[in-house]
Amino acid sequence: MYHNKHKTYPGRNIVKGIEIALIIAIALFGLAALDEAFSPRNDVPAQRVTVTEYRYTVPSVTVPQEVVPAEAYDAYDYFLMGLDNQNTQNYWDAIEDYTRAIELDPSLTASWLNRGVAYEQLGRPCPARKDFWEWMSRNSTQIIGGTMVPGEAQTLEMAEGRMYIIPFTATEGQLLSVEAESVIAGMVDPLILVLNADDMPVAANDDVLYSDGDLISMNSRINDYVVPATGTYTLVVSHAGGGSAGELLVNMLLSDPSLPNR
Repeated sequence: MYHNKHKTYPGRNIVKGIEIALIIAIALFGLAALDEAFSPRNDVPAQRVTVTEYRYTVPSVTVPQEVVPAEAYDAYDYFLMGLDNQNTQNYWDAIEDYTRAIELDPSLTASWLNRGVAYEQLGRPCPARKDFWEWMSRNSTQIIGGTMVPGEAQTLEMAEGRMYIIPFTATEGQLLSVEAESVIAGMVDPLILVLNADDMPVAANDDVLYSDGDLISMNSRINDYVVPATGTYTLVVSHAGGGSAGELLVNMLLSDPSLPNR
């Protein structure tokens, strides 16, 4: 027997229509909801997007400096290094440079002079006067003898390489003072030195300086040197590197400290 599996009842078509309508409504509602979800809303402010900028910085590269071996420098190189240190008041470094220059070439006489000046700027008179005597002895090309009466100023004509040798006698305990100045300011840079009876330098001066070594005047001055023993001494007058041609006014005084109103 054949059985009909599809049941029928009154109003079945109406129910079907309602079901279809509901299905269509639900589908339309879902589409609207999706559109709402994926559509931008005008009432919500846009979010600011912060973009971080990254820059690549090239790392600095230290280029190794070429190390010049000490053997590559000659005496004049050391002299120039000493001059540079002296001009920047690095006097001990200057002395080391000049010493190296002298070791390499003792005939570079300016090294003796400048080292003596550096010692003088440091307030070291003993090594200074030894270097000044080396400079005078090595640099002088003309030696002139002379006499001088203490207390009487004398004018000496200076020239390049010229050195005056002026002997005098002094008594133990006396105070010796010597001044040498350029008649025309700045023309001659005088250098004075005193030798004892054994021709050893016992006093000297190139420039008048402040306590820190700065220059007051290129004129030379020895103040109140105490004569250690009675005998013959020698005043040596020459020039340094600041000028050699012109007239010098030289004055020498010997006084007894026991006398009043010196």
